[in-house]
Amino acid sequence: MKYLRPKPLDSLGTLRNRAIVELLLSTTATASQIAVMQVQDYQRVGGRALVRLMAEGVERIEPVDGPLATYLDEYIAAARIGHEPTTLLFRYLRADKISRLGMKARARLSKARVSDVGIQNRRRTG
Repeated sequence: MKYLRPKPLDSLGTLRNRAIVELLLSTTATASQIAVMQVQDYQRVGGRALVRLMAEGVERIEPVDGPLATYLDEYIAAARIGHEPTTLLFRYLRADKISRLGMKARARLSKARVSDVGIQNRRRTG
C-alpha cells in the first residue's frame, strides 16, 4: 500500500493553493472571481499591496494584508508569471505545466483544506 506524502510547502501547487485559500479567507473574493483574476489584478503601490476584484462589471479594490501579499509574491515568483500582466493569475498545474484554471479546479477551490497549505485554520472575514 502506498502512502501519500504531503507536498512540500514550497512546491508550485502548494504556493498557488496557499495564495488562493488566503485570498478566500482575507478578502471578499469568491472562487469565481479568483479563477478569472489576471496577474495585473495584484499590485504593490507605495508599499501597499492591493487586489482588484470584478463582480458583475463592478471593479472593487481591496487592500491585502501581510501574509496574503507574501503568499502572492512567492507564487508569482515561483510561477515566473510576473512579466505576463494580462494572463490568468492562477493556473491549473499538470505535468509541470501551467494552464488555465478549469471548472473542476474552481469547484475544488471552495473545498480546499486550509491545513494542506500551511495556513492557520480560521473563519473567513467579510
